[in-house]
Amino acid sequence: MINKALILAAGLGSRLLKQTEEKPKALVEINGKAILEYQLEALEKNGIKNVVIVIGYKGENIRSFLKNRFTNLKIKFIENKDYADSNSSYSFWLAKDEIKNEPYLHINCDIIFFADLIKKLIESRYDNVIVIDKNVPHGKKREYVLLKEDKIVEMNRGVVNPVGQGTGVAKFSPENIQWLIEKIKTNIEAGDKNQTFYNFIREGIYFKNFYGLDSGNSFIKETNTLEELEEINQLLKELKK
Repeated sequence: MINKALILAAGLGSRLLKQTEEKPKALVEINGKAILEYQLEALEKNGIKNVVIVIGYKGENIRSFLKNRFTNLKIKFIENKDYADSNSSYSFWLAKDEIKNEPYLHINCDIIFFADLIKKLIESRYDNVIVIDKNVPHGKKREYVLLKEDKIVEMNRGVVNPVGQGTGVAKFSPENIQWLIEKIKTNIEAGDKNQTFYNFIREGIYFKNFYGLDSGNSFIKETNTLEELEEINQLLKELKK
C-alpha cells in the first residue's frame, strides 16, 4: 500500500530564467496552473494522503501557496538551507527519515503528469520502478534507459538505442532506499552534496533491481527550459480542446 510521496523542490531552476526570478520552479505556471498543483492533484486523486516536500530556493513561496490549498493532504516541509551548493541527492538525504521505512512515490518538482500515470505507477507489480517516457527524442541531455524485459540494465546519457528516457517519477521500496541512503551518506560525509539523486540510481541498477514502467498514453513532460515550457503550454491547451 502506497500512502506517501516525496517531492524534491529545492533547486534554483535557473534554466527557466525570468520564470524563476521571483518563485521556485515548482510554482512556475503552465497553462494557468503551477507545476506543483498538477502533481498534488494527481496524488490526491489516487489516495496519497502524506506528502513530504523538500524546499530550498524561495521555499516560503511554496509554504504560502499551499497554506489554504490541498487541505485533505498532510504536507510536511523539509528545508534544504544549502540549496545553492547542493543537488537532489542532498535534498533526498535530508528527507530520508520520512521515507526509509515504507514504500513511497518519488517525484521531481519539474514534471507535469496526471492521475492516470500515478495510478499505473501504484499498480505496477514491481516494488522499484521508474516511469519511462518513450516519446523523448534521443540526443537531449536526459537519462536514457535500456531495458531487458522490464528490468533497467543501463541508464545514462550515452545509451545507444535506448527505449526511452527515465523520468523523475518513480516508486521505491525500503530495501532499495536503504541501499541508496548508505551510498549517499558516504558521499556527503566526504563533503560532496552536489550529486543528483539519479546519479546513485544509475549505479544502483548494477546492485539492485530497478524496473521501467512505460508511460504509454499517459501525459508526462519535464520542464527544464523556456522552450520546453512553451511546448508543454501548447500541448496542454490542445488537450483542453
